[in-house]
Amino acid sequence: MRRLLPPLLSALLHLALLLAWIGPELPDLAPEPQAVTVELVAPPATAPSPKAPEAPAAPARQEAPRQIPNLDAAPPDSRPTASVTARPTRPQPPTRNERDFVLAQVVRHWTPPPELKGAPEGEVTVRVTVGADGHFAGEYDSRRPWNPAEVFDGYPRLPPKSLERRTVDAFYKAIRDAQPLRLTDALKAKAPFPVRLEFRFRDVR
Repeated sequence: MRRLLPPLLSALLHLALLLAWIGPELPDLAPEPQAVTVELVAPPATAPSPKAPEAPAAPARQEAPRQIPNLDAAPPDSRPTASVTARPTRPQPPTRNERDFVLAQVVRHWTPPPELKGAPEGEVTVRVTVGADGHFAGEYDSRRPWNPAEVFDGYPRLPPKSLERRTVDAFYKAIRDAQPLRLTDALKAKAPFPVRLEFRFRDVR
């Protein structure tokens, strides 16, 4: 053993010198990584939120009892019905003969001045309304007081004994004396109706 120790130490020394002369520097050893310590912490306890009051439950809907159809009853008429409103019919106007019938009753009471025979082309015309009772309407009604000035314009300016004033008086008197008129049922149904009274001087007798 003692014989081998000197040659072994010499060989090791030469090997170390050789490595130091030709070999690169040994790299630095990397530092050992530091250990990371993680501490587990429990989350803070939160207070429970107040529970909202529950809405009252809606009452249960009760179904209406079903009606049993009556098979013996007749089915209603599903066709649309139209309502008809009767309108009052307007009476027909009086005919020419019916107007002449009214005029003849008035002319019968006319007694004009005799001087009118000399004026065959002259005439007096007035429009009146005949009622169902046979009287004229308005100012020509015989039940009103005598007032020719209400009917004829300018009557107060006529001289008392003039032919014009005497003609108006005779005409107004005939209208009043003819009332109430005799009317047929057909004329009463048409009343009130207008009539034009024409007093022609050539008809004077």
